[in-house]
Amino acid sequence: MSLLSFLVIAGLSHARAQDDAERARVAFDRGVRTFQENNFSDALEAFQEAYRLRPHPAVQVNIANCFLNLDRPVEASTHFQQYLQEAGDSVPRARRTEVEQELERARAEIATLAITGPPGVGVSLDDTSRGVTPLEAPIEINPGTHRVVLTAPDGRQRTERIIAVDGQRIALDVGALPTAGSESAIALPVAAPPHPNEPSDRSDGPGVPVGTWIAGGTALVALGVAIVFGANALSQASEFDSIVEDIQSRRRNDPQIPRLQAEGQAVADAQERNALIADISLGVAAVSATIAIVLWLTADEGGDSPPVSAAIEPHGAAVFWQVYF
Repeated sequence: MSLLSFLVIAGLSHARAQDDAERARVAFDRGVRTFQENNFSDALEAFQEAYRLRPHPAVQVNIANCFLNLDRPVEASTHFQQYLQEAGDSVPRARRTEVEQELERARAEIATLAITGPPGVGVSLDDTSRGVTPLEAPIEINPGTHRVVLTAPDGRQRTERIIAVDGQRIALDVGALPTAGSESAIALPVAAPPHPNEPSDRSDGPGVPVGTWIAGGTALVALGVAIVFGANALSQASEFDSIVEDIQSRRRNDPQIPRLQAEGQAVADAQERNALIADISLGVAAVSATIAIVLWLTADEGGDSPPVSAAIEPHGAAVFWQVYF
């Protein structure tokens, strides 16, 4: 490589470094401004951009403070520790003491989840795999609601929703998982299919087959069920949010917290079931309405209506789903 080529490359690298430094400074200033405005989400994004462009240990403290104000002490703890590791011996004693105190504060707000049970069960927390039992240590979690999915080696699953508060220790036993392939289903009242030796139904009204009336009636019943259960699900979702707010407003050692957590779990489970029933009922209503329209449009005037079976079967027009608890 010639001296001229080396100088050109060195000059470009220096210019790129200066450009990154300027962009990092702009991002850092934006982070400071938005943090002072209590806009911690935007401040976090700005500080992370500044650190990506020009990594500096001090920015880790700002990132940690953003996470702490966003009620995410797990991430805050990680970034406080990263600052102490990256800065090393260059940290003044007073500064190190201040950061260690903030780290201790963050650690006090972290809840933990201990999973016990047979080995080989996969553990997923909020759609992120956390390993297989036995876990090396309890899982650190932020305060709030979390979804835990336990999966046995043969595919059996169990889903739990937990509500964590600052510093709480939660124990969850795997217990007995549902039988693989077990199903729960809801079948709405429907008419039985016509017997093979019986003549096909004939429409009683002008050009409207009996099958159309059956399918239309099923659609109306399903729609009514969907409305009722959907309204219940919305009401329970609001009740669950109120319980969560009540828990988070109480002190860590408040004796009412376990009772509220149990109530929240029960409401959450009922809300999920009602929402699922509402969704399934809407699907039944849509399928039945489609069948009614097709039968009405394809029926011969004054002729026989085609035989209709609105029975719910395991395949075809079936409405089956898995429910794990």
